Amino acid sequence: MMPEMDGFALLRHVRADRQLRPIPFLLMTARAGEEAAIEGLLAGADDYLMKPFSARELLARISAQLELARVRREGEQRVQAERQRLYDLFMHAPAAIMVIRGPQHVYELTNPLALQIMGSHRPILGKTVREVLPEAEEQGFLALLDAVYQTGQPFVGNEMLGQFDKTGDGTLVPAYFNFVYQPSYNVAREIDGILCYVNDVTETVLARKRAEESEERLNTLANSLPHLVWSASAEGEIDFFNERLHEYAGMPRNEEGIYAWQAIVSPEHRETVQCEWDDVMRAGKAFELQYRLHMKDGTYHWHLVRGVPINDASGSLARWYGTMTDIEQVKTHG
Repeated sequence: MMPEMDGFALLRHVRADRQLRPIPFLLMTARAGEEAAIEGLLAGADDYLMKPFSARELLARISAQLELARVRREGEQRVQAERQRLYDLFMHAPAAIMVIRGPQHVYELTNPLALQIMGSHRPILGKTVREVLPEAEEQGFLALLDAVYQTGQPFVGNEMLGQFDKTGDGTLVPAYFNFVYQPSYNVAREIDGILCYVNDVTETVLARKRAEESEERLNTLANSLPHLVWSASAEGEIDFFNERLHEYAGMPRNEEGIYAWQAIVSPEHRETVQCEWDDVMRAGKAFELQYRLHMKDGTYHWHLVRGVPINDASGSLARWYGTMTDIEQVKTHG
């Protein structure tokens, strides 16, 4: 007999203590019978040994329980290490990640980039999306979350515009996002939440828009010039002409958008012009050539063809830009 408490009381005390809980517990008793053994095991004992027993059996059972405890401990350590690794990946992922639970879309877990997108001034965890981002409702994001939760169909957003109060002063800051709303499931395969994976692509979108606007301005400028303006790849394949092209006889263009400009060169000059063109393309230097082009009225006019190479940041040839100027009057009338 034990003073103050019996073995079952001690067992309950050990199992209730978080630090002592992993210790293997072997009950030794004079109570015989299957019911007593079952009672001990159900109470949380790892093994149950009824008297009489030999010292060898006791040592063998203790050794077995210690080995099982070691295996469990190592397994738990591996699980904990894997959890920590996944948590670190989650927290340091190069995208905003949010775990949302339930039909009310309650934030359960977010990483730092998610807080940055939403505004770090907001309390997040344990609150609904509607509470944290009231401005998201009228922009349709809550409706998308509802649809994913109800249907189980993921939603992929590409360069979608969102406006959020990042500083807490009521000012909505526009931004563009690529994102995925992916339903998550519990062990019963029922939808219990949504995993949100978000990338802020504002700089990329704005840079492209600026490039498109710049290209449009350049095209407008090119179309206003009294010359046939062209651009070509580094290999010399012309892929752009301004609107002056309509003054010339039809010029074939393939599916890749490359013009067969040689088709409008006068037949007697075509072979020579092709050789000269190949030479200047290989040289990669600014050039001037003269040859006759087929006009829309059926005549051939002399043209001064100029080209300038453009190099990229590494110094390699990137593109050609140039003009074709009608010099027929100069050629024929001096």
